[in-house]
Order: sequence, then C-alpha cells, then structure tokens
Amino acid sequence: MALIGLAIKIESPGPALFRQERLGKDGQPFTMLKFRSMRVGAEAGGVYVTKTDSRVTRVGAFIRKLSLDELPQLLNVWRGEMSIIGPRPTLTYHPWPLEEYSSEQKRRFEVRPGLSGWAQVTRTQDGGVDQTPRV
Repeated sequence: MALIGLAIKIESPGPALFRQERLGKDGQPFTMLKFRSMRVGAEAGGVYVTKTDSRVTRVGAFIRKLSLDELPQLLNVWRGEMSIIGPRPTLTYHPWPLEEYSSEQKRRFEVRPGLSGWAQVTRTQDGGVDQTPRV
C-alpha cells in the first residue's frame, strides 16, 4: 500500500487517498477511503468515467484495473463502517438523495456496504456485465 501511495504522489500532486462521503448501514453517512486514481478536483467534471477519461492518471488506470484503489477501504471495514461483501456504498447525492429511494431500494441500507458486491463479481474485463447464466 505504501508503494501505491508513493507512485500516486510521484505522478500527480495532491493526497494519495481520496475521501468521499457515502451512505452506510441505516443510511448513515461515513467517509469512504480509496487510493486517488484521478487528478485532484476531478469530481467537478461529473460522476461517470469513460475508458478514455483524461482525468484518470496512468497510475490510477493501473490500480483501477487491478482494483487496488479499493485497498484503503479495509480501514473502513476495520472501523465497522463497511463489510467485505455487501452492496457497494451509495453516494450521498447519486443517483438521488436518500429521501427519494423507494422502500424496496432502501433495503440496501439494512446491511453494511461492502468492499465487494454483485457488480464487482459480474463485471467483465471491458467493464460490461457478464450475462453468463449462473448455476
């Protein structure tokens, strides 16, 4: 983890860790940690990232490909804010505010968010969803 942090600092000025407020169990906000994979201030350009997004650094692209950017979330797990498996933590503002979730959608907040979840398990190498039937 120290080598990843050093590589980020060498390539791009700013902190090695990215902190972002997310919604956890019972909809309570917490600060999720990740290794920074984009240039500082990149969030102002929007939420979604394409493969050719110029905001992503070279080190960032590498650590994202191997999911190493998620490693600092082990601290969130240790602090009890996240679990290893569960729905990924929701942004406080996206896709919509907590108050606008349906009762079915709010069920995701009955458990702690996870470091890994369904989307990570079914994701293909190109970022799409694996449609292979599961037994």
